[in-house]
Amino acid sequence: MIRDVNRARLQHGLPSLRRSPSLHHSSARFARELMRRDVLAHQARISVAGRFEWAGENLELHWGWDPKPRFTVRRWMGSPGHRAVILSREWRWVGVGRARGRFNSSTATIWVAHFGGV
Repeated sequence: MIRDVNRARLQHGLPSLRRSPSLHHSSARFARELMRRDVLAHQARISVAGRFEWAGENLELHWGWDPKPRFTVRRWMGSPGHRAVILSREWRWVGVGRARGRFNSSTATIWVAHFGGV
């Protein structure tokens, strides 16, 4: 997933984002929480490590167990709001998490990407 996000950034003349263990942790935790709560919604505040002055978030839900990272990044790039997050010059770091389980009584995969800047 991070490779696909960075590929999209490079195609637009932006530097690659570095992997962040703390952003990976926060995104994975939030993906599991969304699946458990059976809701897909952004957080009012993104719970990330204090070293980041700025944080952003992209979410994606698709049906089935197949993770589909390229499909997810293509959908994000086709959405003005999600695209703006991916292509923001503010970010230097990224972490991505996913959860698979039952959502609205069907099998689903939820992706969460957290972006951080200093």
